[in-house]
Amino acid sequence: MEETRRTTRNALEVAASEAQRTVDEVRNMLEIATSDDLAERAADVKAKLAEARDALSRAATDASGTLRPVLLEVEKDFREEIEVVEQRVRDNPLGALFAAAGVGLLLGLALSRNR
Repeated sequence: MEETRRTTRNALEVAASEAQRTVDEVRNMLEIATSDDLAERAADVKAKLAEARDALSRAATDASGTLRPVLLEVEKDFREEIEVVEQRVRDNPLGALFAAAGVGLLLGLALSRNR
């Protein structure tokens, strides 16, 4: 699963890097353009930006398909942890109340020191 995440992350990084390169290229094209050839370059700029957008969109779609099993696994683990916490609260409600009050007190103290 870690390999899948790494591969997906790398694909997204490559797509983002290519998109940034395209934006830089467009910026350079516009900097050297004169008023006469701006209209001519507008079509090139539009095409390059559409290409970058499409590449990012494809990478995001691929990533969402690849990461879906990972997300489902994380969601399952999260639900299991919530069930454990809920069971502990049901088993010892007074302890949970004191723990929550303690956390609230610590947060209140920490936030009041920042002022």
